[in-house]
Amino acid sequence: MNSRERRNFRLKNKNHHLLYSKQLLNLKTATDLCNLLKVDFSLLQELINNPKYTSYSIPKKRGGRREIQAPDEHLRIVLKSLNRYLQFVYLSVRPINVHGFVLQLNDEISDSNIVENAKMHVGKKTVLTIDLKDFFPSITARRIRDLLLAKPFYFNENIANAIGLLTTYNGRLPQGAPTSPVLSNFVCLDFDAELQAWSVKNNIIYSRYADDLTFSADEFIIEQKIEEIKSLIVAHGFVVNEEKLRQRLKNRKQTVTGLTVNTKVNVDRRYLKKVRAMLHDLKRNGVEAAVSNHFKLSEKAKKERVISFFQRLEGSIGFIGQVRGKDDLIFKRMLQEFHELKVVNSKCFED
Repeated sequence: MNSRERRNFRLKNKNHHLLYSKQLLNLKTATDLCNLLKVDFSLLQELINNPKYTSYSIPKKRGGRREIQAPDEHLRIVLKSLNRYLQFVYLSVRPINVHGFVLQLNDEISDSNIVENAKMHVGKKTVLTIDLKDFFPSITARRIRDLLLAKPFYFNENIANAIGLLTTYNGRLPQGAPTSPVLSNFVCLDFDAELQAWSVKNNIIYSRYADDLTFSADEFIIEQKIEEIKSLIVAHGFVVNEEKLRQRLKNRKQTVTGLTVNTKVNVDRRYLKKVRAMLHDLKRNGVEAAVSNHFKLSEKAKKERVISFFQRLEGSIGFIGQVRGKDDLIFKRMLQEFHELKVVNSKCFED
């Protein structure tokens, strides 16, 4: 995509954003909301008054478990539709230092992913990372309602209450709802602005990816300044996860949202080692052994597992290319080897 095509793409999608944004921001009545979400009034009432969620937990990458509240199919579809409109509105107010939960329009021009988030902190003397504890559950239904009554929405009370009730569960943002990520970003608008202003004043770079806050500087961030950051976080209704607060100098490995940033943005060596091991196992021991080893199976792997293994491996290699660049030799060798092994094992994908 050349510069002219890039400008035309941005202009076209800017108009697209405005169209979707206006449709949401012009809501006045329950009928308007039903028409926007393509649901009848009785179903909307049912979804608001009797939301159905399934609760379960999943393991976190760094230990512990994350509680998920997943909406049923009807509610999920409606929230997914609403999410798209909310995302378009957020694009018009999004701070440049926020990279998580942002609508991706085109990979070639995206500036809202973990790679771009990490790039802001490359080559700094120190990198401070702070994790917000129970990010979604800490955002109450009242905060969502107040958000919808204010800028940029300015909804009337009926619409604010309806959307607030539709997007919360047990009085809080549910972890598994499609709308929770973008609503959390809206809630954090003032939070991000205040942290950015504080950071500029203190010659510090600030970025946020979901509940991961990163601060980097050319000088060590002293304890007094860290306490100031904590105070700002608490003032906005969030809680610092003290166990995950880290400050790393450049003589140690500095990571931002899982990527190393000491001299350039790069994937962790352990990640490369893991992908190489998957390719080696597949090449040396065959698909059945590789899949069984990867998923720790005691029985023969079913076709669904085999397909999942190849999808996971391809996705991991693609991620390496996203981080290191499509011209990176390691990425190109891995991708070539993957395609060769997929051809050799093509029978695994036949019906």
